[in-house]
Amino acid sequence: MAAAPAQGKASAITYDCDTPSDHFSELLLPVPDGAVTLTGKVQVRKLAQFKQFAPMVRIGFVQSAGNPGEAPSDTDGIKIVAMPAKLVDKSIKDPGVLIQLLQWDEYVSGKEMESKPISVLPVGEALPFSMRLTATSISISFAGSDKSFATAINAPVVRVVCSTGEFLITDLLISPTG
Repeated sequence: MAAAPAQGKASAITYDCDTPSDHFSELLLPVPDGAVTLTGKVQVRKLAQFKQFAPMVRIGFVQSAGNPGEAPSDTDGIKIVAMPAKLVDKSIKDPGVLIQLLQWDEYVSGKEMESKPISVLPVGEALPFSMRLTATSISISFAGSDKSFATAINAPVVRVVCSTGEFLITDLLISPTG
């Protein structure tokens, strides 16, 4: 687990979120006042064997967090759940074929809003994302899909959390957007 400045961009970071089976890692980053944009790329690198928690990464804005590891009451962002394809399609026998389910990630007052997958893709390339948060709304672009909705987040931080695998987040940049 490392967060380091990305080459050539003093304010962008790279975060290699790497956790063993059924464990998680969390990174919280401050957000400047006013409207803000979060951009970057996320790539599934490897999956750990899992029993309880599927390999997953969440990236987004959350209501200013309480204690480390405590789930925030409000979240707006993206989520990737990765797994062997044979768990979804029994005709696939090769355990090395991996897929990722791309989803919107939204919690309101501690309740997860149901989200069907935006897309199901083979694990491989880094996927770009962009999120713009204002005082009343969020607009998200992820893997060719866009969504805008109202938000209750008024004291945001950026939260990256991963579990049960390695997820590489690159070019992660938080910038004010007047």
